[in-house]
Amino acid sequence: MCLCILVHQWLDSTPLIMAANREEHYNRPSLPPTWRPEGIFAGSDQRQGGTWQGINDRGLLVALTNRVSTLQDANRRSRGLLCQDVLQQATARTSVDWLLHHFPCEPYNPCNLLCADAEEAFAVHYDGHQASVQSLSPGLHLLADTDVNDPMHPRIQHALTLLQDLPEDWPTLRDMLESVMADHHEELIPPASICIHGERAGTLSSSVIALRDRSLSEARFHFADGSPCSTPYTDLSAQFSDRPS
Repeated sequence: MCLCILVHQWLDSTPLIMAANREEHYNRPSLPPTWRPEGIFAGSDQRQGGTWQGINDRGLLVALTNRVSTLQDANRRSRGLLCQDVLQQATARTSVDWLLHHFPCEPYNPCNLLCADAEEAFAVHYDGHQASVQSLSPGLHLLADTDVNDPMHPRIQHALTLLQDLPEDWPTLRDMLESVMADHHEELIPPASICIHGERAGTLSSSVIALRDRSLSEARFHFADGSPCSTPYTDLSAQFSDRPS
C-alpha cells in the first residue's frame, strides 16, 4: 500500500506537484530514482524490475498503488512493470487510453494509477477484471489502496486534516508535504498514520516532486531513501538539468 498526494494546477508557476510514500515489505530491495535509457526517471524494484512512480522526459508523472482486494494471483504480471510501461506514453490522456486498451489483454492484480501532466490528471482504478477512470479537477487529490479521495479511508482523511490551508508558494508547500509524509502521531490508530512502521512492512521511501511544464524546465525532485520521519530528503533536481539527451 502507498499514499499519494496530488496538488494539480494549484500554483500557476508549478502546476504539477506530487508527494508519495512507498510502503513495501522490508525484505524487498529497490534502487533510488535515476534516468533510464528509455527517458524515464524512476526508482527500480529489484525483485520484479518495475517501478512504483516515475517521470518521463515528456513531463508525464505516473504513480502506482496496490488496491485492497481478495484477488491476489501470483501468476499475473507485476504491477510495477505496468507502471513502467505507462511511463512510455506521451501525456496523461494517452496513458489512460493505453491502459484501457491494455487491461483486457493482460490481467494484473488490483491496483490504482495516477497519471498526470501539467494540463490534465486522471485516477485509474483496476479491480483485476475491469478498469474505471476518473478525471481529476484542479486542486488536491489523495490516493491510497481504495478509490481516489475515499472519504472513509483513515489515512486519506488524516492527511486532509494536515493539508488544510495549502500554501501558495512552492518552498512552503514542499516543507508542508515533507512534514505530512513523515507524520505518525502516537495518538493515532495505526491505519491513520502517514508514515508506517509495521512488523514486516512499512514506509521504505518518500518523494516530493514538482513539474512546471513538459520540458521539465525547473523540475524539482526530493527523495528520502528510507522512512521520511528519520531520513532527510535529498534534492535530486540537478539530474533533470543534466539528464541524457
